[in-house]
Amino acid sequence: MSAGKGRLVLQHGYAIVVSYEYSQSRRAGMVEGFVSGQFAWLPRGSFFGDIELVCQGGVTLQLTITMYSETIVTFTGTRRLPEATEDHRLDQRARRIA
Repeated sequence: MSAGKGRLVLQHGYAIVVSYEYSQSRRAGMVEGFVSGQFAWLPRGSFFGDIELVCQGGVTLQLTITMYSETIVTFTGTRRLPEATEDHRLDQRARRIA
């Protein structure tokens, strides 16, 4: 199980500081968990679009919300792999050449 503080990034670009907990789902490649924070001020449709959870350590999850209230949001999701930087690509090429 992974837990910590992170940012919930909503479809309109809002980023909310949250606490999260998630673990591997029984479905391959999926995670499930919850985030807690203050959600009462958000418009009703805020959880119906593309939502990301940016976790401590840089892990990003692509979420599908299963339930929400004023303080808790539950979800299923998948990990989004970080994009390789140009420095990383150059380093990989140098290793292949050597």
